[in-house]
Amino acid sequence: MIRAPELESVQAEYVVTAIGFICILSAPLWVYGLFFPFTAGLEEMIGTKSDLTIAIGVLVLVLAAQVPLIQFVSAGDRFISQVLLVGFLYKLAAISAFMFMAFRVYEGTADTLHYFGEGRRIANEYSLTGSWTLPEPLWGSNSIIVFTGILIDRIGPSIQGLMIIFATISFWGQYLLFRAFCIVFPQGQHKVAALLLFFLPSIAFWSAPLGKDAIVFFFIGACCYGFAKLPISMGPMALAIILVSLGGVLLVRPHVAALLAISFGGADLLSRNRIGLLGIAAKMIGIPLLLFATVYLIAQARSFVDLADIGQTASVLRRVGKSNQFGGSVFGSSFELRLLAAPFLLFRPFPWEVRSMPSVIAGIEAGGLVVLFWRRRAFLRTSLLTSRQNSFALFSWIYALLFSIVFAGAITNFGTLVRQRVMLLPLALMLAVGQPPAKLNPRIPPLLGQIGPYRKDSSLLINLPQTQ
Repeated sequence: MIRAPELESVQAEYVVTAIGFICILSAPLWVYGLFFPFTAGLEEMIGTKSDLTIAIGVLVLVLAAQVPLIQFVSAGDRFISQVLLVGFLYKLAAISAFMFMAFRVYEGTADTLHYFGEGRRIANEYSLTGSWTLPEPLWGSNSIIVFTGILIDRIGPSIQGLMIIFATISFWGQYLLFRAFCIVFPQGQHKVAALLLFFLPSIAFWSAPLGKDAIVFFFIGACCYGFAKLPISMGPMALAIILVSLGGVLLVRPHVAALLAISFGGADLLSRNRIGLLGIAAKMIGIPLLLFATVYLIAQARSFVDLADIGQTASVLRRVGKSNQFGGSVFGSSFELRLLAAPFLLFRPFPWEVRSMPSVIAGIEAGGLVVLFWRRRAFLRTSLLTSRQNSFALFSWIYALLFSIVFAGAITNFGTLVRQRVMLLPLALMLAVGQPPAKLNPRIPPLLGQIGPYRKDSSLLINLPQTQ
């Protein structure tokens, strides 16, 4: 049975209050881990020295900016304001947890240190010569190095400060995803969606640190927000947001930008807004092109999904390989078998695949996702059956299908799998709580442009219905 919205609303408020209480109660622990993440001698061993004063200054400035901005975008909604405030504290705790894992458990075997070290190097060269010596090519991992170097030149060499900045960027990516959900699913369970998008551990954890994931997560959120606004505003601003955001994703992870572009195009071509001779002609030309691009992308999965950053040193690779071997995170099935397991990408590792403590944590969340999606199967079925009337839902289904096939075929390590699928989780969760079954709510809007009680302007403000 599907619970009444009123009951879920009350429970959602209790959950946010509980998470906020836990964050405040545990603050001494995660604040210490945030500012003192290194073990004795690790800074000297890896050649990384971070300025603590800069980190404290960055945190103060970020908090000073976050509070009024959260109050503004929440538009007086107490629940959303509470979610955003607690969600940001939760994000800071996630940074601390990541640094504990990377610097104390795995002794610095993290791409974060590579980005910081290389960024500091080019910032130092700029301060000495007055010119930027940039790595080539300027996409992929090198784009993060350049961005990190610019930040170090502006604020100083503090890995904790950079972590806070990157976590803040990904936090607002979470907000843009939630804003897109509110626009395209006006009858959906928005408070449940807020809990999932802001407090699901893997989303908060893997998008928090300095690296590709934070930047990609923000641009994916901006892409989704622009696509959600496009049928409503029908203006150049929404299209510009989509194009700029796709460019941002392309700069960091080109294969993900290709998946997004194919999904956007497929949703536009296959939705019912294409009618008449022009619509038929567009489908006759566009659908074969999309199929060709999709087949090519899947066939080249191994080369598109760059699983190792180009700057990793041999010593780091040896330590990572050793931890993978003994941690049991590698699964070595054939490419064909991994493709067959693609529909279960979100739900792995299965209980019989768990062989280490990190995989235990990932397995617990995966089990929770299985329960969630099973209980919301009516929502999923409804969103699939009505997806041609909602181009955003159709885009989400196409993206989920392509992403699952490409990444399931390319990834052979559960650690990498859990981190990379964060780029899929938000859209999958939207489908699970977005479109209620007709018997639950007969007023399902047939068109994306019907946004019910929500504002029809292009603002970023949240206005949830009071009855939810």
